[in-house]
Parts: sequence; structure tokens; C-alpha cells
Amino acid sequence: MMQGVIDFLCDSTEEAAFLRDTCVFKIIPMMNPDGVIHGNYRTGLAGVDLNRRWKKPQKTLYPTVQAAKGLIKNFASTRQLEVICDLHGHSRK
Repeated sequence: MMQGVIDFLCDSTEEAAFLRDTCVFKIIPMMNPDGVIHGNYRTGLAGVDLNRRWKKPQKTLYPTVQAAKGLIKNFASTRQLEVICDLHGHSRK
């Protein structure tokens, strides 16, 4: 799914050019590479759903969540955020 988003944004269409000219995209292609390599599409290596760890992520247990939150907070300190979009596959399909 993310590859399709990136392909669209890099395309030569008028819509893609408009988005590139007017928006800043911060793309995190995968939050759980350690889990995916073992067949877990929504969880990290420990089998924990990372979508449920955003409120108070422990840096040692959920470093990707901690890093993503840091990126978002840092960016929000210098610009107004309009959209944060979380795209992922369903955990049971």
C-alpha cells in the first residue's frame, strides 16, 4: 500500500505535482520491520500491537513508536500539521 502512495506522489501527474509543491510528506514506510520479517503484520517482534502503544511508549520496548512520536512532535513545533494518516493492513486479513 505504501509503495502505491510513494509511486503516486512521485508521478508526473498534475495532482501529484500539486501535492509535492504544497505539502510536506514525512513517510514512515514500516513501523514494525522486526515483526514483519517473522510474519507479523501489525505487531513487533514481541507480538505486541504497536497501534496500542502510542499513549506512553517505552523507548526500550517500542523504539519505533517513540521515534515516530518524536518526529511528529518535532515537526509540529515548527509547522502546523494538517493530517496524520496511519495506513496499514488489517491484522486478520
